[in-house]
Amino acid sequence: MPDCPRGGAASGYVKEKRSMLRYALAVLSAVLVAAQAVPSYAGTHPWPMYHRDLTRTGQASVSGPKLLDLKWSVDLGPGTIANYASPVVDAQGRIYIGTADGVLRVFNADGSPAWTYSTGATQSTFFGDQNTPSAAIAADGSVYVLDAVGSLHRLSSTGAHVWTYDSPGTSADSHPAVLPGGDVLIAVYEYFPPVGANAHLVCVKPDGTVRWTHSYPGVGHVLSGPAVAADGSIYVAAFQYLYKYDSGGNLVWTYVNPGHMYCTPTIAPDGRILLTDQAGYIVAVDPVTGTEAWSYRFGVFSQAPVAVTADGLAVGAAWPGVVAGLEAASGDLLWQFQTIVDGTPRRARSAASLDAFGRSYFGVDLGMIFALDRRGRMLWSLNVGTRTRSTPAFDAQGNLYIATDTPTGARLLCFSATSPGTATVGAAKSLADGQPVALPGKPVTFVGQGFFVIQDWDAAAGIRVVSDAQVAVGDVVNVSGILGLQGPERAILQAQVQRLGRCVLPAAPHLAIRDLGGSTQGANPGVSGGRGPNNVGLQVRASGAVSGIQQENGAVSFVLTDGSGSVRVISPAAPPFSFVTVTGVVGLEADGNALRPVIRLRTASDILPQAGN
Repeated sequence: MPDCPRGGAASGYVKEKRSMLRYALAVLSAVLVAAQAVPSYAGTHPWPMYHRDLTRTGQASVSGPKLLDLKWSVDLGPGTIANYASPVVDAQGRIYIGTADGVLRVFNADGSPAWTYSTGATQSTFFGDQNTPSAAIAADGSVYVLDAVGSLHRLSSTGAHVWTYDSPGTSADSHPAVLPGGDVLIAVYEYFPPVGANAHLVCVKPDGTVRWTHSYPGVGHVLSGPAVAADGSIYVAAFQYLYKYDSGGNLVWTYVNPGHMYCTPTIAPDGRILLTDQAGYIVAVDPVTGTEAWSYRFGVFSQAPVAVTADGLAVGAAWPGVVAGLEAASGDLLWQFQTIVDGTPRRARSAASLDAFGRSYFGVDLGMIFALDRRGRMLWSLNVGTRTRSTPAFDAQGNLYIATDTPTGARLLCFSATSPGTATVGAAKSLADGQPVALPGKPVTFVGQGFFVIQDWDAAAGIRVVSDAQVAVGDVVNVSGILGLQGPERAILQAQVQRLGRCVLPAAPHLAIRDLGGSTQGANPGVSGGRGPNNVGLQVRASGAVSGIQQENGAVSFVLTDGSGSVRVISPAAPPFSFVTVTGVVGLEADGNALRPVIRLRTASDILPQAGN
């Protein structure tokens, strides 16, 4: 897959573009700018429309969940389908989400139901997916709902019907935009399979009458919602075309792209319009001339809008499973993240949303939800469904909301932006034995007889959990219990375990053998004569020469030796190579009166030939 501008040379190499100082300054700048970036037309609503604001930046002004803490999840009804439904959030913290049965469901901040409204409209899209109602909230609390057949409904803040406008379209897959004066923009189309569609951009007054409309014969299926710049300019995409209108609805220019564009435009801080296309490009269009400023290919197909920070980090998602961060001003690639689940790239169909620090949150097919830091490194992941195409939203406290489909129906999830002070394994292990702990959203890295091991997502610390709970490596669990010891290792005793779902395990650091186990620190036993940080319970990688293979108790043990020392490895299978790299969890075992490290492997696939051998 080429990583290159249109017509450029392909390269799989991503060069680090910023020093740590520039990175720190960029993060600080992003927070300061984002904190002042709440649009005046939004009132006090933290996320009043799709991708937050009229410019469709997708960036919140608050910090999102850095740790994985699933606060609550609610069923949206048996057999319901969320598909691309994306939540919006009002000033009272209520969350609005549509489903393919034509119903808008509203929940309070604690997950309890507030009210529902049925549009009475259901319809499949051009691609055979089910349409879902999309909501936008005006500054006065009025709710506008665009339904599957292109009708716009105005509701009161309590869900009472005010009026319905029947547009010239017969289908809608996009999202309404509420203008500062109260007018509402919608993009709809007339679908006549298999020959195409006529598209319409309509400006509707607050009383439900039409201010103006523009029609485009034969341009096809429209997934784009309108984006509006600070000067009132309106941008909307339809297949190969990006249209610019002035605030009065007069056409200014038309940009023609070589590939179809299925996404809602995003307006970058410098005014350029960012889009993705079906060839996997991110494209920047000049707002004055309507010409292409730059393009970058990072996938093979995309229909997801670009998210952009106030200081110019653009984040796009593409098939077959790529999320990329670029400089919005130049199109230079900063980082690239592969959405690989169970060894296979998973399609990222919907947009990422960003917090004030530039962290990215998004879902992929087969249900996985990812959180990345500003530099594209995974913070956490969780899979509780079968498909996640929803674009997330934030509330005023930074809690994250996203919908996912499951075999029994759609669910709305809330991830907490704040967690208890001992929410990390590292913080818990600093406490004395006998202290209670509660650790939310931790990945399981090893399962043994009567215990399993969890760790922090940043690979800072791991710990045993003494429990017969039915969990597997790659599960995500909430754990509470009492700190203590099991044998020589620190452990959580009397554990209560709640399984949340599956995850992509964090990358294991590669350690020299002499550093395995580390020193004793506080109540945490380490290796006798050990050095460095205590890493007992952590998933690691180590490399070296194999010797001393033995069969013991239905397993295999062998000795791994590098230039710094040797360690015993317990494995379900004998190593097939003389020089190997292993991935496993560090433990302790007694050797007379001393403690030495041991690496416990999970499967035979944890043994790989050492690079260069």
